Amino acid sequence: MIRLTATRAQDLRPLLPMPPDQAFALLQAEAGRLSPAHAALFAQPIAEDGGIAWGAPGQRSARYADIDAASRAALTTEAGRILSDLRREAERQAATGGGPLVALWPALAEIPSFDMVFAVDGRPVLAGWGHVGGAAPGPLGLLARFDDGVHWQPPARRPWGVWAVTLGALALLALLAGLIGPLLAWRFFTPPQAQCVAAPGDMEALARLVEAERGERDLRTELARLEEELGRRRLACPLPRAPEPPPPPRPPEPTPPPAPEPPREDPLPLPPPEPPPPPPEPPQPPPGPPPGTQPCNVDTQSGGAGETRTRHYVGPTPGPVTLDYDTQTVPDRIEVRYRGRVIAQTPGMVSGRGRIGFDWQPQGGDNVVEVVVIGPFSNTRWRYRLNCP
Repeated sequence: MIRLTATRAQDLRPLLPMPPDQAFALLQAEAGRLSPAHAALFAQPIAEDGGIAWGAPGQRSARYADIDAASRAALTTEAGRILSDLRREAERQAATGGGPLVALWPALAEIPSFDMVFAVDGRPVLAGWGHVGGAAPGPLGLLARFDDGVHWQPPARRPWGVWAVTLGALALLALLAGLIGPLLAWRFFTPPQAQCVAAPGDMEALARLVEAERGERDLRTELARLEEELGRRRLACPLPRAPEPPPPPRPPEPTPPPAPEPPREDPLPLPPPEPPPPPPEPPQPPPGPPPGTQPCNVDTQSGGAGETRTRHYVGPTPGPVTLDYDTQTVPDRIEVRYRGRVIAQTPGMVSGRGRIGFDWQPQGGDNVVEVVVIGPFSNTRWRYRLNCP
């Protein structure tokens, strides 16, 4: 649940005939019968001290003012479509004896301002619905211009009488045809004798086709065997890694000009010699990987089908990190996750060699990432190397 915004009681004036939480439960039941997208348009009101918090399920949210013009147009178009469907449903309920939406419409389509419109995972979500600003004289109708204007129409009545007479006439004609047809066919028509004749060259062509299909099946079997053999050989021979280039030589430092000789004065007595400085402390070795993790720059071999998770210690140094993989002939999917979030992944199920990368920025002393390999086939073989930054 994402907390979108919070409103104070003195800043809004409700238009709903019931408390917001009861109206939300009723609206979820009625709009959910149309589709989940209709129910997801309205944020959930949660009572707080002195106000209401508005939330919606999702991962990412953005305010209406923070998205571009094209995204705003798509957002308001989708919101207008959903509100038009709810309006037609309220009109249908009003015409057929009443219903819950009749009491809620059109108050549920009112919002105080466009600051209450959000994009949650790409779909529109309205907060503060059923309310207007505390200083507003009445409903503002900010979303009314996105309504499609098409009203509910009752279904046309079907001409059951005409259909019944027509079906009766057709049944009578079918009965007469069933009684008279065999007599006429026996009297005037002689059924032709069935013959099965094949051209001289058809059987030879059919035999060649069957032989060609058998040869194609044998070739596919041999190709699968060769691909499996190639995968075993690739696993036996790890990928060679190119040596790192040597660092560039440091430019020579310029020689400082000789200092001018000071004027000769009477020599002063020499100060006592200073004690030698303490020896420098030995450098601390860098921290090693924690238990249950693998270091970077080490090949990780195939674990077979299913989902394989491996934790890798990348270290505290930030910088670009690459992952070289070889999924061979059977496609697999590889994801790199940090703190439960995917920071790099392959473009779907891939086969063969490739590389993905990400910008390593450790947080809070957490220097471990998790590599997840998803192999849905039983004969999958893969390996990869996570390179240090």
